[in-house]
Amino acid sequence: MNFVRSRQHSFFTMTYTTLLGCVIFLSCAGIDSTLAQTSSSADDQSADNGTLPTDGDFTRDKDELLDPKPSAPTIEIPKSWIRLSPKDEIWLDRKKKLVIIGGEICLNAGQLEMFICPPQTKLHESIVVAKCQSWQVHAALVAIGASPGKTAQWAPDYEPAWGPKIDIEMIWRDEPSGKTKRADAKQWIQNLDTEKAMKADWVFGGSMMDKNPETGENVYLGNFGELVCLSNFSTATIDLNVESSQYETLFVAFEKNIPPVGTQVYAVLKPGKIIGKPSQTKSTKPEPAPPFPRAGEEPTTKTEQESAAPPVATDDSTSAEKSSTGKSENGQ
Repeated sequence: MNFVRSRQHSFFTMTYTTLLGCVIFLSCAGIDSTLAQTSSSADDQSADNGTLPTDGDFTRDKDELLDPKPSAPTIEIPKSWIRLSPKDEIWLDRKKKLVIIGGEICLNAGQLEMFICPPQTKLHESIVVAKCQSWQVHAALVAIGASPGKTAQWAPDYEPAWGPKIDIEMIWRDEPSGKTKRADAKQWIQNLDTEKAMKADWVFGGSMMDKNPETGENVYLGNFGELVCLSNFSTATIDLNVESSQYETLFVAFEKNIPPVGTQVYAVLKPGKIIGKPSQTKSTKPEPAPPFPRAGEEPTTKTEQESAAPPVATDDSTSAEKSSTGKSENGQ
């Protein structure tokens, strides 16, 4: 399906989500009514996948789907968290510059390509299924001042995603103890090479928009599964800033650290400084010397001519002769 495949990143197409984020999140009055109208109409369009063609790229097994409807909070929601939609579980904290995603543990063992996926997408290879859409997370990050960088690309050469660093903290209620627990999201992901928790950083690359060839509608491609990724995708909203192939398993669920499947969780996203941006300045390293000409070739540059010239004799006898000759000519 061509319209969901990798294409050149174009940031002007992100105007829709940027403006929507500003309208929704920065209005000072009537935020609840604005969200109920604006978010619900835009969300119906982005979440309705019935008009989109489907193939093996998407998970459509209804047995794997979790109910995306909001549930009663399992932790005490801070007063500084502003809920952005009555339908979806997404909040922001303006003072602390945080975006919070409500979700549910859908996998706690096995291979991973995602850490968090949107509802009805890639639950079979994600630890958490979000109860909101990827475009909402993008808009919320923009609303608190995070500007997207760029997603990973493979042509002409591989370049990892870059953008504001995204730290993720997981919060949940531990059922046996009834206590609220917290953990760095990286502690839930095991690196197969080191057998330790993942150390790589996430960045806000920002996915991309494309047009559905059947309907002509603009589509935010991160909605199709790539919300917080562990394998590189050019459609990722948030991706790792290191090379992580889609065809080789690098990460698995760190089972001993993850709550049971079905546990309600809250992922707290905190954007930081931009990391991984390719240098825009030219290299200051000196140009390497040209190689010696091949046998039978004439030197073509001054440097090559000097390099190809035979060395001048500088033995002691020659130096002595020059010295004595110089004295006789001066009458000494």
